[in-house]
Amino acid sequence: MKAEDAFASLTGFQHALANHVEWLQKWYQAVLYRSNSTPIPNAEAAACPFTAWHAMAATGELANFPGFALVAEEHAAVHAKAEQISLRATAGQTVTTSDYETLMGSVLSFGSAAQSLEREVW
Repeated sequence: MKAEDAFASLTGFQHALANHVEWLQKWYQAVLYRSNSTPIPNAEAAACPFTAWHAMAATGELANFPGFALVAEEHAAVHAKAEQISLRATAGQTVTTSDYETLMGSVLSFGSAAQSLEREVW
């Protein structure tokens, strides 16, 4: 991959990651400070801007890197955990510390996979 192509791919990747962090912050605040008037953002991976970026990037050279698929798997795991928590919160069930710890483990794995992909590309 040419240096300018790698830079462009990583720039788009970093924007997608920033959008994901923004979504995660909004979701977390909505669940943490849950009230009936504050809807919880959609936790499905399909609703996340990172998913759209990944689908678009899958047609480019970035998809040839081994870490590209791992990032998608870890991203899906974050959303699966968030969906579980969202369903519990919406049903009025207690969201436990363990629920958040499990989610944060997925978030950290996603972040590690993202860093690994960046190192692969550079």
